[in-house]
Amino acid sequence: MIQVTEKGRAMLDICARLHNYLSGKREEGEEFLYICKLLGIDFTTLHPDGQVNFSFYEDNKEGIPFGHSADNTALMLSCLYYASQNGPLEWSDRHVALPDR
Repeated sequence: MIQVTEKGRAMLDICARLHNYLSGKREEGEEFLYICKLLGIDFTTLHPDGQVNFSFYEDNKEGIPFGHSADNTALMLSCLYYASQNGPLEWSDRHVALPDR
């Protein structure tokens, strides 16, 4: 049996929210995008208005930079995009509640 730590559950929660956000299944609020920025995931590094999704990736994957500040953002976008190409992803229920500002 595999056990997942609290940090692991939080990371899975972030990945699930990112996947839903990038696939257009769920709109995330400013709080979530702020937490992503703290983790080095900032979609404004890929597009000035930050409006990035899987369609954006399909259209621009050849020109997406994988250097300096875009590293984490481009890597997460790429990993989640290719993971979703292998079939539907099932994520566990949300584990972490986002604080209100």
